[in-house]
Amino acid sequence: MANDNDTLQNGTNFYDYHKDNMKNMSGFNISKGSNFDKFIKSIDGIYFNSSLNLDEQDKAHDINYAHGLELDDIGDNYELNRNGLDDDTYRFLIKSHIYASRSKGSIKDLISITSNLLGCQPTDVHLDNSRVYLNGQLNDGLVNTVEIKGVDINTIQHANLIPYLVKELKNATATGYTINQIGFAVNSSGQLFTGGQISISKEISI
Repeated sequence: MANDNDTLQNGTNFYDYHKDNMKNMSGFNISKGSNFDKFIKSIDGIYFNSSLNLDEQDKAHDINYAHGLELDDIGDNYELNRNGLDDDTYRFLIKSHIYASRSKGSIKDLISITSNLLGCQPTDVHLDNSRVYLNGQLNDGLVNTVEIKGVDINTIQHANLIPYLVKELKNATATGYTINQIGFAVNSSGQLFTGGQISISKEISI
């Protein structure tokens, strides 16, 4: 028998479901606790429990509810190995992968994917064309190539997902374009004499 507080995914609980069904009955004693109420409640319970079971099956395939082996199965569908990640981080990676797969390859999309996967703000991500022209002449860089530079590593919330970033961006770039490098800025500050301070910035590329 379903409990009054059992709730379906659509927000309907068993108490309200049974109450609404009883309102449609006429010519019977529908008072709570009557024999007719108990009879209809048992029938409602059978249907409601079946709906609960169907909801559980749906949740097993829903990335927002799946966990453990259920989440592994979803990741396998996208060829994403867990590699020791906990459920919440793995779920986040799968969602980021899905987001990247829908990219149109625009600069805005690449910035969104990068900031989403790393857990920083879009304004922290700077994308530049690799090919640079100076006074109308080719100065440096590769054609159809973009670079991500100077992402402050202190703004990153998901540093453990950095190894996945290259693959996701490769899948997300427009046809014919490539990601040449991703640079992270590591800033460290220390005291220099009394009242003074020194700041060192180091660029790390992958």
